[in-house]
Amino acid sequence: MESRGLLYIPSVQLQHGGLYVCMVKNEHGLKTSSLNVTILYKPRDTIMTISVNNKTVSGFPVEVTKGDEITLSCMSDGRPSPVLEWVNPSNGNNIEIGPGFLRIPYITSEHQGIYICRATNQYGSDEKDVDIRVKGVKGSVAQF
Repeated sequence: MESRGLLYIPSVQLQHGGLYVCMVKNEHGLKTSSLNVTILYKPRDTIMTISVNNKTVSGFPVEVTKGDEITLSCMSDGRPSPVLEWVNPSNGNNIEIGPGFLRIPYITSEHQGIYICRATNQYGSDEKDVDIRVKGVKGSVAQF
């Protein structure tokens, strides 16, 4: 809605972001002014990709065998860009954690549990989780 040079957006949505140009014209000429609008929002659409021995897997829970290599990759949409962190119950050794990934080169029963990727910015957070279950060499699920 426009009124006397005022643009009013009652409920801002992501699609309202972009370049806005105001043009004023009278008998003395044309004047333009522009403003680039960025819409800020909390993290959303967080996804996690799981690969076991360099092959992407799906289905939950994710069952792996002792000795497998597992990589969890996480991405999320948000503005400003969210900070990604891993929350996991593992007391196991040999876990590599970096921006958007968690890698266990040799998984053992100590690594079994629920791993959570949390995406956070100043407007909120979103998360995805995966249940990792480690089977023993004979194919049975590890017992605690």
